[in-house]
Amino acid sequence: MSSAVDRLTRKPVVLLLAVLGALVALAASRGVWIEGTVVDIAGTTRAEATGTEAAAGLAGLALVGAAAAVAAVTSGRVGRIVAALALVAVVAAIGVLVGRVVLDPEGILGTVAGSRSGTSATLDATATTTPWPWVAALAVIPFALAALGALLAGTRWQALGASAGRSETDRTESAGTTADSSDWERLSEGDDPTDEDPDGRARTAG
Repeated sequence: MSSAVDRLTRKPVVLLLAVLGALVALAASRGVWIEGTVVDIAGTTRAEATGTEAAAGLAGLALVGAAAAVAAVTSGRVGRIVAALALVAVVAAIGVLVGRVVLDPEGILGTVAGSRSGTSATLDATATTTPWPWVAALAVIPFALAALGALLAGTRWQALGASAGRSETDRTESAGTTADSSDWERLSEGDDPTDEDPDGRARTAG
């Protein structure tokens, strides 16, 4: 169990999961979600609605999810929590969009067909959903796992630039320690490191 958590909380894994979720959602948005017939002034005609029409905003949510994952792995603890919550919001929003289509395909198709005909009215429709809404629903799994990984990471991750700053501090402290050690070595040999000319050369007696 702990090994699975360790893998899930790795930055590359969180990024890959979010990218996978975004790709699935984007691919699903291009497919035909609803097929059926509508009744308009020309009579009963065949109609269909793609993901971008039936679930407007799905592509945008996919991009928001990917951006939130990038923010999660490059931000500090507070930014990571905010980004993880954004991923949770993306999961919930995708669920709502898919749910609307699955529960009311006739209403969605009637609205889409009405907008195509230049009216704001919802046309009478008979419709069924295709597998594409369920494909879009699968996107919530990697997004949810990415959010969970970011939240479980806790204080394990460092913000972008923190490692470089720490390394520079370590090098400075190491240089200072080395200089102090050299001074002590000179004192132990009977040489006073403070007894130097301005140019750094030791003064000679007499």
